[in-house]
Amino acid sequence: MTIREHFQRLQKRTSYITMGVAVAAVIAFVLRSPHATTMAAYAFGGALALVYVAVFLLFLRKRYACPRCSADFVRLRREQVGRISRDRRMFWDLWEKCPHCGIGFNEPWPR
Repeated sequence: MTIREHFQRLQKRTSYITMGVAVAAVIAFVLRSPHATTMAAYAFGGALALVYVAVFLLFLRKRYACPRCSADFVRLRREQVGRISRDRRMFWDLWEKCPHCGIGFNEPWPR
């Protein structure tokens, strides 16, 4: 497995888990609060889901780091394209290698 494939799998896994947590939080709140109106339950469940997702993503923050020099690729990409950008490409689509140490994304993932 290459470094690029590793980050692609990690991004897919993160997306699936994040969406699952968000949907589960909304469904759980709607089912557990029969006294609330439907819109209020969905709104509060959605807000609760956002909190869960934010905490989950904070735990995964250091997972997108260079395996050799531990450079934070998310921070480097944000510096390059800006915090608010229309460019939705991930760092492995923007670069062919790490900007700090030069390890290529097509090299094998170090285990």
